[in-house]
Amino acid sequence: MPETSVHEKRKDIDAKPTPTDLELIDQVLHSYFEPRADRNVVMHRSLRSLTVSIAALSARDLKEAASQETDIDVLMEALRRALAKNANHAALSQLQLTTRMQALLKVEGGSIKVGEVQKILGISRQAIARRREQGKLLALPLSRTFLFPAWQFSAKGMWPGMEEVLLALRDLDPWMKLAFLLTSNGRLEGKIPLEELRRNKISDVMEAALSFGEQGAS
Repeated sequence: MPETSVHEKRKDIDAKPTPTDLELIDQVLHSYFEPRADRNVVMHRSLRSLTVSIAALSARDLKEAASQETDIDVLMEALRRALAKNANHAALSQLQLTTRMQALLKVEGGSIKVGEVQKILGISRQAIARRREQGKLLALPLSRTFLFPAWQFSAKGMWPGMEEVLLALRDLDPWMKLAFLLTSNGRLEGKIPLEELRRNKISDVMEAALSFGEQGAS
């Protein structure tokens, strides 16, 4: 039997889905979710796009993607390599930004949910929500909930100075606050604000935060 070319494979992938394809997707969707037409469309188009992207990857690209630790990391790495191969620079830049945000969220103990914050601070969910809305707690929106970076808390509650620093950054996006606290800062001689807070260098970090907040809001 003659070998099918990559071009022919891609044409076959890009063809309209067969009823069998759609039935299989519907079965998977209905086993996990309430039936919804829009969800079916998103799932179907995403799977088609992902299939085309993976088909274009080299053996080396596939090996690198498959070696990632979690399922979402496998997906992100495969997409990153596919976008780089197709020279889709805008989409690649957005994906790299998302990947960097995920990496930042994982460092220093990752994130916790509101129930764990309650135990640490000894306050109600309503009080936590008020602090979040006032900018006194760093909370990252995720779907219909919030994740709280664990590193903003010590064994006794919030790190000293953390609340004041967050208030200085109150007008910024939560991800920008995260980036400020976890990346080296020129005003701190290349040191990381979170680490300086833990060393009780509160005034130095406050000065850096005020400068960062002014730049981010402008």
